[in-house]
Amino acid sequence: MQEKAEHQLKDFDIIEARNLIKSLNSGEFDKMIFKENQTLKRANFLYVKYKAESASRIYNRLDFPMHITLRSSMAVLEGGVSAHGEKAIMTSNELIRLLESSYSIKPIADHDPAGMYFDFPLDVENSDLVSDKQRLYFIPGETEVSTCLDCTGEKYITCQDSACNGNHEWPCIDCDAKGVLTCNNCAGAKRVDCSSCNGSNKISCRSCGGDGKKVDKLDTLSAINSSSRSTRVVQKTCKSCSGRGQINCSGCNNGKVTCSTCSGNGKVTCSDCNGLKKITCSECYGDKEKRGKIDCPVCKANGEIGTLSFVETLITRYNKEKFINIGDDLPDLDIEKALLHANKNGKVIRMYTNINDNINSNHHDLVRLQAESLRSELGLKSDSFEKVLTEDVYYEVVPCVQLTYTHMLTNTEHTLSIVNVHDKPELVFHSQAEEVKKDFKNAGKAVGGLFGKLFKTKKFKGKEDKKNEIKLMIYLAKADGIIEDQEKAFLADKISNLDDFIASEKKDLFDLMNMRDLPELTASDVVFSTTEKGEEVLVDLIKLASSDGDLEPREQKLIDDIKVLMN
Repeated sequence: MQEKAEHQLKDFDIIEARNLIKSLNSGEFDKMIFKENQTLKRANFLYVKYKAESASRIYNRLDFPMHITLRSSMAVLEGGVSAHGEKAIMTSNELIRLLESSYSIKPIADHDPAGMYFDFPLDVENSDLVSDKQRLYFIPGETEVSTCLDCTGEKYITCQDSACNGNHEWPCIDCDAKGVLTCNNCAGAKRVDCSSCNGSNKISCRSCGGDGKKVDKLDTLSAINSSSRSTRVVQKTCKSCSGRGQINCSGCNNGKVTCSTCSGNGKVTCSDCNGLKKITCSECYGDKEKRGKIDCPVCKANGEIGTLSFVETLITRYNKEKFINIGDDLPDLDIEKALLHANKNGKVIRMYTNINDNINSNHHDLVRLQAESLRSELGLKSDSFEKVLTEDVYYEVVPCVQLTYTHMLTNTEHTLSIVNVHDKPELVFHSQAEEVKKDFKNAGKAVGGLFGKLFKTKKFKGKEDKKNEIKLMIYLAKADGIIEDQEKAFLADKISNLDDFIASEKKDLFDLMNMRDLPELTASDVVFSTTEKGEEVLVDLIKLASSDGDLEPREQKLIDDIKVLMN
């Protein structure tokens, strides 16, 4: 693992980068122009797979009523320091189980007690940590059965109800021990005002509505015309009330009725004592021996309290991964791309052990700081709990470099990364130099080109000359199968850019450059606007072929063929 990491960290320079690009993608390499003395940016991505075991210890205390069902389980833990020493192994957790299952009593934990409580060894088997279940230790000096302080062992205490105060029974204060109270509704008078007449013994006459008069209607003949009638209204004294408008109330006696609350007795039963004249406490005992007493709430009437102090050890396993850059920043490279080259199935090896003060640390330099960082992140410590016990680690380095290049045809600068340069490298292009976009500008160029073609404008002729010249230069550059750096530079300088061309024309040039086998040149490929321009192109072709210091035979033949086609 360390040897492989050291191999991945070895130097890698621009010459190696260029050779690697050429071997991985020779077609693209042929169009790349690299700056002289370019410094590579280098990132070393460190992948770390980390597995650890840790031990945490919790000091627990249980205080509980000493129920008879617990005595046998507690008996094996009694005896104190003289019988068990400062700390002792609990051979059974039956007492803890019974307290929780039968009495719903759970331990109260103290995660930060004095260090002495945790000072005992971990369970190991054949020098390996027993990670499934560590035994419990109890503190004999803090494990005992003692007399309940609240009831001093008597099991019962005086009733805590302030009214009872241990008497169990006492005279009812509300009724003064009489069992009855004066009726609140009639104030003891036994009778109350009639609700119909409000105590007046008079109600309104229903016959005349309280007016004392009744209307009598008489029909008489008209003195002028016997066929017509008129009505004469006459009021008469009401016979029912003799004109007084009121009559005696039939529902009461002189305006009074019997009180319904006390049924005419003037007294009601006391609700506090239910007429018994005394109050009996519902909380305490009434028998002769325990009269006025209640069960001690602390010891639950057992008279004794059990106390158990014990320490439990919890083993926790952790699995973490880290992928970090320990080199230069490569802003254009997605870290996930580099992560794909890390072997996530790599086998971890034990690099750290700290069990019962037997410490063995064998972290490699490259991951020592990362292991310490992961410990801190997980809250683990080497000298106190939560204590790291074992660390298993796998790591590897994924070296990546980044450089820039100029595209030979477009004269635009681009960035390229090589991922995992020493082991199964991958090229990552961060932009597409030959991406052809069709937009409004392209449409405008196309329309302008159409008019230029129709009217044979000077601009159109110049563009056609340049397009054919670029074609011939591509043919010549590829003639001997090797495009040298000098040829790339010359060609790029002559082309300058492709801004005047529409998308389809650019694509034709890119396709031509990317072809493995070029089609044969025709007379139409060597047509130029003037004879002078054709001769100028020939001179440039010879300069291109000679730019690397050697006019190769295949290059000379192509130039000769072009001359023939021009004539």
